[in-house]
Amino acid sequence: MYCTFLSGGRFSTNQRTSYPMNHNITSLERAFQLAESGECDSVPDLKKRLQAEGYSTSQIVGRELFRQLRGLITVARAKDDARGPKGRKHPAP
Repeated sequence: MYCTFLSGGRFSTNQRTSYPMNHNITSLERAFQLAESGECDSVPDLKKRLQAEGYSTSQIVGRELFRQLRGLITVARAKDDARGPKGRKHPAP
């Protein structure tokens, strides 16, 4: 999965869309939102998405922050993987 630019200034990952920078939240807050959403595969992918949305990535540095973001991405992706089509959970085996 990766972030893709769409017409009209929107971005998409697996048919999810987001819009350019919201001036009411910081780049760090947006990084955590993206990590929790499962829309990006990795921290470098997340940083590309932030830049594409107009956010600075100058604060997205450091081993501990990367660890936190990777953990959130992993949890969000696991939740997405556990869901079937249209967000429904797969039936138990």
